[in-house]
Amino acid sequence: MRTWVQFVLRYRYAVIAVWLGLTGLAAWSASRAEMTTRLGEDMIGDRPEFKRYLERARNFRSDGSIIVGIQDPEMLKPANLKRLQETVDKLLELPEVGYVSSILGAQRIDSVGKTLHITKYADEAREHPERAAAVLARMQADEQVGPLFLSADGRSHAVVVEFTVDDTRAGEDATWMVSNSVETFKACGYAQEQLHVTGFTAALAESVEQLHFNVKTIFPIVSIILILAVWLLFRRLWPAVVSLAVSMTAVIWAVGFLVALDGRINTLVSLTPPVVLIVAFSDVVHLCSAYLMSLAQGRTRDEAILESGSEVGRACLLTSATTFVGFASFGLVPQPAMRATATALSFGVAVALLIALTLVPVLFSFGKTPAPLRRGTTALIHRGMDWLLNAARQMAAARPRTIIAVFGLVGLAAAAGTPYFTFDADFYRRFDESNTLTVDTDWFKTNFRGTNMLELYVETDQKNGLFDADRLRSIAAYQQAISERPNVESATSLVDLFKSIHAAMVPVRAAADPLPDSRELLAQYLLLFESSGGEELSRIVDFDRREMVIGIRLSGDGARSTAQEGQAIQDMAPQYLKADTRAETTGLVFLLGFFFEEILGGQRNGLILSFALIALLMSIGLYSLRVGLISMIPNLLPVGVIVGMMGFCFTHVDSDVVLILIIAIGIGVDDTIHFLTRFRTEIFRGSDPRTAVAETFSYAGRGILMTTIILVAGFLPLALSSYITMKYLGTLLPLALVVALAADVLLVPAMIEVGIVRFRR
Repeated sequence: MRTWVQFVLRYRYAVIAVWLGLTGLAAWSASRAEMTTRLGEDMIGDRPEFKRYLERARNFRSDGSIIVGIQDPEMLKPANLKRLQETVDKLLELPEVGYVSSILGAQRIDSVGKTLHITKYADEAREHPERAAAVLARMQADEQVGPLFLSADGRSHAVVVEFTVDDTRAGEDATWMVSNSVETFKACGYAQEQLHVTGFTAALAESVEQLHFNVKTIFPIVSIILILAVWLLFRRLWPAVVSLAVSMTAVIWAVGFLVALDGRINTLVSLTPPVVLIVAFSDVVHLCSAYLMSLAQGRTRDEAILESGSEVGRACLLTSATTFVGFASFGLVPQPAMRATATALSFGVAVALLIALTLVPVLFSFGKTPAPLRRGTTALIHRGMDWLLNAARQMAAARPRTIIAVFGLVGLAAAAGTPYFTFDADFYRRFDESNTLTVDTDWFKTNFRGTNMLELYVETDQKNGLFDADRLRSIAAYQQAISERPNVESATSLVDLFKSIHAAMVPVRAAADPLPDSRELLAQYLLLFESSGGEELSRIVDFDRREMVIGIRLSGDGARSTAQEGQAIQDMAPQYLKADTRAETTGLVFLLGFFFEEILGGQRNGLILSFALIALLMSIGLYSLRVGLISMIPNLLPVGVIVGMMGFCFTHVDSDVVLILIIAIGIGVDDTIHFLTRFRTEIFRGSDPRTAVAETFSYAGRGILMTTIILVAGFLPLALSSYITMKYLGTLLPLALVVALAADVLLVPAMIEVGIVRFRR
């Protein structure tokens, strides 16, 4: 490492030229970035199940939609129906809107003599305003209308806006699609306070909004806070300038590299700039602290640059390697968005170290010799740090077994909380409680039966196979069993249409047998329905009458629970359906949940792999397998505390928290490396363990404390984000870092004191 520092100092002008050239190239690449999220590419990838979903969505109906709830107790007044009709007409004029469902299309099936008569509830309300209350009551009682469009109290109704199917559509498109739809309602006279919007497309649009907020607002806030934190710790400007120059370069290189590979920045990748910036700042702070400490010990500027670069550089090399391994382990997750994030973060950490060990010594060499760290206005701050570090050292030396026991109890308490939660991915809950989407989704849960839809496709091999009376009865029995499941709010299909027509045409026979008993009668009923003005038949059955869809409304929204419920429903099919009839569950939330176990398994494997590789790197870096493995104990505690706290506080945790755990291990281990690397150096210089610990606190302790302050200060602003993963980074990660600091300055010295951690001279 000393040879490298000497090399870059010898060719410092060439280093500056190369740095500026590469940074300019990376900045040009980053400037071409498209900030967007694409569902197919980022979340699901090239899966055959997704392709079948898209094909069926084009042929039948799409759940790529939004649901607009309208608070309107007088919804059936002629004037309000006219306004709703104008709104629907204007929505259909939007090129991205494929279909709109509302109370305007709700149909009632009757018969006049032997003639099928289909009436729309809205038409009856227009013609007979005095019957509005009775019409509303009949709509609520209609199982094919009430659960879909009316709230439980009858004072609100829902409009489903389905968008055209386009798997290449960018996330920004979802933003303006939702915005245009909502603005259409407002333009037609609906007040903002009347409207509530939910649906998967609304969640996707909100994710894109948070992506832009993260990049354009939170990232600058993080930069400013880091600069202020460095200035307050050093009370001089040049450490902040050097830290910012190195860190921003690392961010630009990381983003430029990713854009060159993929061309886009999705919601998860938007984590990269603040995380890389914060990690790079911590590396530079260690170098600045060591540089000033060397000056305080009487060394010349050149000697101090060489010593800080070589001594701290070795530790930084190991810390960056462990952080790189932690971030790169995301690549085991079989999800394109996660793999792109792994690439960006691991590359950013690697170049941050390279730039720090190359650029920082060069920048030091161009500056004047600074005043030692303990002089001037920094004395008060650092006297406080000295007091904390001395207190920790003395406590570890005086009561090592007590400290080990306390940390052991903390670990046991954390482990006790682990079984009390499950991982899931609720796309409507990936935003904080004050977010508009969260508020609107809660409103729907309170007032409607549920907005999470499953599409169950039942398919036969024969043309007109659905006209087989026995087959239809088996499907009806299957649908009834689905409806009786505890998590199912309702299930509707072609079966219900046949029952309604049968009851209208032959009520006496229908009372004894709710379904027609012949192929001919089934075919005749559908012909009567179409010729009598019936609508939306093509949305529930195909033209060849081979395939039909059962729409299932669930009570919960979690992707994992949705997939489990959908799979259980699909597995029931052989018990009810004929051998030549198949059932397949699909839907956006279902598919995302269907691959959730695979994604969660990849995250779990990534966490295990990162732990194993970090332990291996620690063993190599410390030249001791035993110490390398033992050193992972204080680094598991922060992760355990996070998991245990979530177990006691939550029943369901978003799966993205695993990403935070991997980051916590990758970053939290850094201070342990700096402490043990310095301790090993002091032991090899001939010091006894207690003296070596004292020297380690004196040389590396301040850097450990300052970098923890920098990391916590840098991550805290991420809590301002409404997006849950960013909020985890701003709340759970600082907690983990504080626990890691306590473990490094108390538990590690205590383990050294009792001989658990030891190096041979």
